[in-house]
Order: sequence, then C-alpha cells, then structure tokens
Amino acid sequence: MTKSQYATYRGVSTAAVSQWIRGDRIVLTPNGLVDVMASDLKHAQTVQGEGVRGTPGPKPGQAPGATAVQKDGITLIEAKITKARIESMVAQMDYQERVGKLVDREQYDRALAEALTPTISQLDTLSARIGSRVAAEAAAGDARAVQQIIDEEVRRIRAGIAAALRELAARGAAYVADEDLLS
Repeated sequence: MTKSQYATYRGVSTAAVSQWIRGDRIVLTPNGLVDVMASDLKHAQTVQGEGVRGTPGPKPGQAPGATAVQKDGITLIEAKITKARIESMVAQMDYQERVGKLVDREQYDRALAEALTPTISQLDTLSARIGSRVAAEAAAGDARAVQQIIDEEVRRIRAGIAAALRELAARGAAYVADEDLLS
C-alpha cells in the first residue's frame, strides 16, 4: 500500500504517516510501499501511552512488560499483539474491498459461470461441430488437416475464455493476472 493509501486507511494525514516512518513506527517494503500488517503491529507497539489500539500502556516509570498478566498461558501483551494483528488483517481486507481488489466469492462464482457458459457450450458440442470434418480428413489419410481442425477449435475456445475473463475484469468481478496463460 502506498503511504497515501495507508494514511487514508488509518484516517490520518500523509504527513502523519511520514512522521511515523521517521519515528520507525511504519515498516516499508524494499520497493517503498507500506507493509500494512507489520506497520499496524509496530505502530501499536511503539505509540507511547496508548498501548495497542488505544488500550492503556504501562504507567510512567513502569517497565513495558509490567502490565503483562498471564492467563491460560498467554500474557496480556501477547493477547494485545494478537488482537492488533487480527484488527490489521481485517482493516486491510476492508480496504482491499473498498478499492475493488477483493470481491464477494459467490458474486465472483456467478459471474464466472455466466461468462464461461458459452465456452462450456462450445466444448459440449465440439464433436458434433468438427466430427464429420475430422472423419473425412482422417479417411483421406490427412493427419495434418485433422490436427489443423483441432488446433483451430482449441484457439477459438481459448479466445472465448480470454474474452470472458477480460469481460469479468472490466466489470470488476475478477482480475486477470496473466493472459499469456490463455494464448
């Protein structure tokens, strides 16, 4: 996520994010983007007087681990860190959904099935469409012609799949990462 996007996600100014970066409260990836989960956790751990996500931290003069209370094998600090991680993941998913990078699975499945129905129909009718041509070429002993007929149909079906995926991407229901897989 960019610094500007992270500022929007956290509800602060870009200047605040820059200040947090200078204060070593934000984790950046090698390409300069904000590592959201690591940054939320680090920010929560380093905000003085706030503790994790607005909960009180140690009192002045008290050691940072002094608020740790053990219950069921986990300390209060470990629980707060785990809570911050989970909140960070949920917030990141909410952000991804708002910017259109995360979609409802059922909606995606319906759109995919609708988009690929014509291609499935092509596969279902393949033998009826090319059977007689393939049989005629095979009877004539022309294996190359049989191969060309099949290759042409495969190209047509692949083009249908690629078009369906582009349509989904254009509608915002899916993101096609690598169309080279279909060509």
